[in-house]
Amino acid sequence: MKASVHHIGYGQIEYNENFWTGKRELTIDGEKLPKKKKNVFTLNSEGEALDCHIKGSFLTGAALYVDQDVIQLTTSCKWYEILCSILIFVFVLIWGNSTVLCMIMPIVGGAVGGAISAFAAFANLFLMKQIKKVRYKLLAWLIMFIVTVRLCSLIAQFFLIFI
Repeated sequence: MKASVHHIGYGQIEYNENFWTGKRELTIDGEKLPKKKKNVFTLNSEGEALDCHIKGSFLTGAALYVDQDVIQLTTSCKWYEILCSILIFVFVLIWGNSTVLCMIMPIVGGAVGGAISAFAAFANLFLMKQIKKVRYKLLAWLIMFIVTVRLCSLIAQFFLIFI
């Protein structure tokens, strides 16, 4: 995930965070900063070395602390992005473990359904965070929801036929 912010004193700040590994890179005014610790980078400014601390993450909202300056790099997830992502997991969890509901439409539950829906929930949160307009975020959620339910249904039908 990349974020770019313009600051009056420091110029163009580019923040890059790997979604899967959490590895971070920080570039200020075209200069890639060397990493001192996991979340601390060193900025050489006017002959002195300044420590740049990054607090938070892409999903929780990342902020850069340089001396007394606090620069917001990314915003945190909105409440509806989190709710929509949780709904994917909860729907599969409840439907897949109810025999009455599975008689209507079988959905794989348990560890397989939980793993698929948890992956889909995280992927949905990641996807919704990158989209700017709310209606497109909700459209992305609906597509992810339908794909997840359909995939869990196909796996359940496979189990019913062959096992």
